[in-house]
Amino acid sequence: MMPLARTSSPTDLTMFCNTDAAWRSDLMAAGMGWIFTDRHNQEISRATASQFNVTSACMAEALAI
Repeated sequence: MMPLARTSSPTDLTMFCNTDAAWRSDLMAAGMGWIFTDRHNQEISRATASQFNVTSACMAEALAI
């Protein structure tokens, strides 16, 4: 019999990264942003960026990550 898999809880070293992006097909441009938080949802850092020559919404999301 296989042992049950353990799930781990976030530790003090756990960090979460939330990202989002928007794409304008007419300009082939994207805007993106990201926020890093700790396990208590306290913001550690945030940033935004813009990028040209982005060929799809999927690429914009990938660049944000």
